[in-house]
Amino acid sequence: MSARPSLLAAARSTPRDSWRWIRWDLPLRVLPLLFLPLLLVALTPLSARTIGFTTAQLGMQIAFAALLGPPFAWLAWWFRRRYVRFIVVPTDADNAVQCLYYVILNTPAEELFFRGLLLGWLQGRIGAPAAWLISTALFGLYHIPAGWGWRAVVGVTAGGGLFGALFLLGPDSGSSVLPMLVHACGTCAFLSLGPWAAFRLEVRRNARLSRQSCRPNM
Repeated sequence: MSARPSLLAAARSTPRDSWRWIRWDLPLRVLPLLFLPLLLVALTPLSARTIGFTTAQLGMQIAFAALLGPPFAWLAWWFRRRYVRFIVVPTDADNAVQCLYYVILNTPAEELFFRGLLLGWLQGRIGAPAAWLISTALFGLYHIPAGWGWRAVVGVTAGGGLFGALFLLGPDSGSSVLPMLVHACGTCAFLSLGPWAAFRLEVRRNARLSRQSCRPNM
């Protein structure tokens, strides 16, 4: 593949730009994914535990997330930079807005629906392996209408497989906490924090090289 283009030439996004897509993404995608599992718990015999809404062994899950989250974030950004070339770099303010959106709303909604509701409910009926395959495939397919492109869909499908494995095999099997935390790390690195941090590093590197080139030869 050709050399990666400099991020200094990438388009920059502001909170206003993010609001343009958040204002339809929130009511049409995130809130239905979030409220459907909670509504089923409230109106049917389905328990909160069944959809992964539990904080048992919370300390252990946070510890595992602290170990797995950073390398997964790096992997998500490496994949994005190498295989998904079109990148918009958020400004400092927009990076904060996007990260908060992904961590507080987007990730909990996707995890409670795809891992909690689908995987948690299905595993008792068709077994964990088949439930894992179905929930992972649906998680990948669900990104296609957003126009992500096949490389990005492959990446998020692999991520969904990891989140499902963490849901099934984590310290508190059947809890959405660990996959939620790792998922948040990967999403931020892939979409907001990764481009923002890489852009800042490139600015500093170029400034250092510029200072070095300006030094008089002895």
